[in-house]
Order: sequence, then structure tokens, then C-alpha cells
Amino acid sequence: GYLDFVGTPSILSYNVVTGVGSSISFTRDLYTPELRGKIPGQTEVMRHVFVAGGFPLMRKVLEDATGLVMDYQAVMKDTVLYNFVDQISGPINVTVASQHIGTTFRFNGVDYPGRTIPAGTHTMDALTVMAFLESEDVHPVGRIDDRSYRKSVIYSAISQALESHPADTAMILKLRDFIERQVKSGDLQLDFPLDLTGRAIESLVSIVSSLLIQKGQLELSFPSFDDNHVVVISDPQFGD
Repeated sequence: GYLDFVGTPSILSYNVVTGVGSSISFTRDLYTPELRGKIPGQTEVMRHVFVAGGFPLMRKVLEDATGLVMDYQAVMKDTVLYNFVDQISGPINVTVASQHIGTTFRFNGVDYPGRTIPAGTHTMDALTVMAFLESEDVHPVGRIDDRSYRKSVIYSAISQALESHPADTAMILKLRDFIERQVKSGDLQLDFPLDLTGRAIESLVSIVSSLLIQKGQLELSFPSFDDNHVVVISDPQFGD
């Protein structure tokens, strides 16, 4: 919702053998020493990394922080997530660990009132997803479900929603067209050629079409996440 990309990074990793995805999320107000002297007048915290140095600085910061290698990078505005739930996955089932009492939040230049979302599993449309993800909790201190934690919960819910879709070429092509639209709008930026995504999806379409003819039915596999594969690095004021 910002005029430029100011946000919080997550690292996603997919194990092709086990089919399990792992994530490391960072709260956006973590001190970031690599920013010293790069943005005069701004606090040297994680939220400013991309604006200060683009993909090269973001890669350095995350590799310094974790010792991991960033193979591919993408930066997206929150409208991409909204559009994905609205246009691709449809409403998603989200399991809320503990009640979230949200404050007013801004999305796409508009202020929306906060919502109270009780603990439990809820079917969320796109705007409810944004309310859950974007709004700060009224009482953030010591909360397990801070913003970064909630983001990992949304990743998991979207993955499960995609698993429920039948595996066909129409769905894969729909994903390709969605990615292309988001890149053209400027809401999604990639540090690798868009053509790489297009060629990968075209290959997948060819494989799926062939297997559908041979076997008649397929499943698309997306990473599944569990609590043992999710790490959230927070500022102490937000709890553990």
C-alpha cells in the first residue's frame, strides 16, 4: 500500500524430496547495519532495504542474516496477494492461533476499520485476508501472532487452497497470465527474467497435458508448511 516498496522480507525454501516448504520471516523494524549511511533521515531498519538498494542490497542483507543463498528474489505490493486470493485461489481457510483484534489498516490507498478475528479456522475472502495480515494487533506485546507470523499462516492457507484445485492446463495457464499481469502493472518485480517463468509454465503445461492423456487424473503439488518449518524473527517488543 506504500508509494514505493517498503515492507518486510520472507525467505521461502522448497524441499523437492519431501514436498515441504520452509519459511523465515523478519519483522520490518529489525535493525539492519548494512543500511548505515544509505538513507539519511530514515531509521536503519529492515523495511527500507529494498528502497535503499534494490535486489542487490536485499540479497546481501538476507544472506548476511542467515548464511543462506538467495536463488531468486521477488518483491510484491500487498495488492498482488489480494488479487491472488480474489482471482486465483478464491476464499482460503485460515487457522488463527489466538484472537486477533486489529487496528485500522491501509490497503491500496484506502483506510479500513480493524476487525476482530477469533481463534479458530475461518474462510477468508481477499479483503478479510488483508485485514488479518495488515492490521496491527491492539495489544502487540507478547503476541505469538504478530504480523510476520500471520504472513506465514497465510502462505500455508494459500498452499492448501491451491492443492484443492484440479490439476489441469487451464489452472496453470491462469497462473501464468496472473503473474504476467502483476509484473506489467509494476506491483510485482522479479530479479530474474519473466521469460524464465513463462518457459517453466509452458513446459509444465506440456507435461500435464501429456500425463492427463495417459493417466486421466492428476494432482498439483504445492509446498505444505508446519510449525516445525516456520521461523519468525521478531523485535523483542513483539514477543517471541
